[in-house]
Amino acid sequence: MKLLRKASKIHITDLLSLFILLLAYPIGKIIKLVYNDVWLISERPNDARDNGYHLFKYLRENHSNRKVYYAINTMSSDYEKVKSYKNIIEFSSFKHYIYYFAASKNISTQIGSGEPNDKLCLNLEILGIVRNKKIFLQHGIIKDVINFALYKNCKVQLFICGAKPEFDFVSENFGYPEGSVKYLGLCRFDSLQSFKNNKRQILLMPTWRQWLNNIDEKFIESNFFEKYSELINNRALIKFLAEHEITLFFYLHDNLQKYSSLFQSTSEYIKIAHKANYDIQTLIKESALLVTDYSSVFFDFAYMRKPTIYYQFDIAEYRKGHYKEGYFVYEKDSFGPICYDCDQFVIELTKLYENKFNLSEIYLQKIDLYFPLYDSENCKRTFEAIDKL
Repeated sequence: MKLLRKASKIHITDLLSLFILLLAYPIGKIIKLVYNDVWLISERPNDARDNGYHLFKYLRENHSNRKVYYAINTMSSDYEKVKSYKNIIEFSSFKHYIYYFAASKNISTQIGSGEPNDKLCLNLEILGIVRNKKIFLQHGIIKDVINFALYKNCKVQLFICGAKPEFDFVSENFGYPEGSVKYLGLCRFDSLQSFKNNKRQILLMPTWRQWLNNIDEKFIESNFFEKYSELINNRALIKFLAEHEITLFFYLHDNLQKYSSLFQSTSEYIKIAHKANYDIQTLIKESALLVTDYSSVFFDFAYMRKPTIYYQFDIAEYRKGHYKEGYFVYEKDSFGPICYDCDQFVIELTKLYENKFNLSEIYLQKIDLYFPLYDSENCKRTFEAIDKL
């Protein structure tokens, strides 16, 4: 009965994909017999800008003899970044299905998004029909209780952590077999060892909300839209940016990017950053300050010893409708001030500017506890761990 319930999650709309999958299966198995260690790497279908990209780049530059392939939509803006490394597969193509079965290692920053058909393939993996090794590179550091990442829900064989407290939390609470969770550092951290810090650039990057998924025309009625529209049109903030000639980039989470054009600001110093036009890793490295609510991107800024201001106007609603609190308690663990309204935010922003965007010693001490690994060998460690599977 349990098996039937899991199988029932495969929808009728997936039948065509199932047919393609059945055609690809024997071809993939033949390739697997010829090349017994094929690695398939991916991020979101249109992306090459996170840990998957950095690992693929490292492998193609340092282990070019390996059978390593990267799946991405070739019409996406990120395709130009990876095509020179070759071994590129069109996402969700017939070839993607073939190499999904041929791969001994399925490596992704996402759980259930690196496969040619996420719903169908994830069910096949949970049922044990597909048995390639799953490696979760992550796309951020986990700090909350995230059910989809529990071992029972994804059967990942190698779970890469980017911070020591995160490793402790996942190891103790997510149900993984001993040795499956490893603290190796996120692959993208290699590129954070050298960065150009622009003192006249701020990144405003809130995370998404589950209740905002696919509400479309009702999005402008949401508290999220109201509060961030209020912030980017706040007179005191606009005056501050103009006086100091500081540019603020407002970059929405990937799940909310389609709503970017709905936001408008009267300030020439506030830019609405669309994903297709801006590389988020570049914005992270160049910006002197991060402003976020709950996005784990603040760990990237902490890794670079750069400050964060937390703008949390809906913390109770977020905890009720999005993620429950994990090991990271903002009131005692945050790496910067927490604000609940625009006026308070501008006050904290002014203080940081006057301090030349430098972190105070109390925050630096906290950060050091999170990153005992601080070097340019995150990709190397990840490669070696995957290779040992």
